[in-house]
Amino acid sequence: NSMAQFTSCVNNISYVPGLTNTAAALSLVDSSVLTVANGNRQQDPNLVILVTDGVVTPGTNDPTVPAASIRNRPAPDNGIIFGVGVTGLNGNSSGTFYDLLLRITANKNYIFNVSSYANLPNIANNLVITLGCKKQCYADIGFIIETTELVGQTGFNWEKQALNNLLNQFSFNSLTYNYNYTMN
Repeated sequence: NSMAQFTSCVNNISYVPGLTNTAAALSLVDSSVLTVANGNRQQDPNLVILVTDGVVTPGTNDPTVPAASIRNRPAPDNGIIFGVGVTGLNGNSSGTFYDLLLRITANKNYIFNVSSYANLPNIANNLVITLGCKKQCYADIGFIIETTELVGQTGFNWEKQALNNLLNQFSFNSLTYNYNYTMN
């Protein structure tokens, strides 16, 4: 599969508003996306990029459990989770939203904040720098983008643009992808 095909696939993802069920999304990435059947290379680390605009919907499961499952896979197949907060992230360790992202990522260096969805495409380079990739970096990548009603179609389009921008920072020897979604 080519990068052009992947970009086309991303651009054709439909906006389907739902709840913020971060636990279900992380579980889906862990059990379905980062699997050998879907192209996961167990010799390479797994990167998960979570883009969210707020706290999880009340009544949904705790997202730290599936996050720990991703992070605690045996090395080198363990996962690094980046949390990208859109608005509401106050940058202070006592903030509920920041604390949630910290519990999910388990590393304050893996938390990014943008003031609006329009700024999402600008973080791609920062993520690559944080990874420490110099000339080559091998990884399997899973993305979680939010589609709640608060995001709206415009915000969702910015999320897709950010995804495309991020992947354009990498060169690929091979590219396989699939599309999963969850709404609970």
